[in-house]
Amino acid sequence: MTIKRKVAPMSAGATLKYWQFADLELSQDEIAKRLGISRKHLSEVLNDKAPLSEELAVRIEKVFGFSAKVLMRIEMDYRLYHIRERDDAKKPVKVARASRPALEPA
Repeated sequence: MTIKRKVAPMSAGATLKYWQFADLELSQDEIAKRLGISRKHLSEVLNDKAPLSEELAVRIEKVFGFSAKVLMRIEMDYRLYHIRERDDAKKPVKVARASRPALEPA
């Protein structure tokens, strides 16, 4: 018998914090300077207080070589998981049907 558990995915910030940036042996101040952002903003991203933006993902890729595409996939999985887990996301959604003329090409 297998027990299935839902495990929340890590955010891109948490992934960087625990798997990537820890190996660089740089302070958050130094990492933030290299990325051209404030230490506060970096801390917010690494601690899930702010989402990783596409722009910051590209900066991380340019400066540290971590794939922006992979970081954004990790971030999107994290965001989608939490949206799906919210109570209001579980409510049924009414979808309006389009009228026939609206579906035909102009």
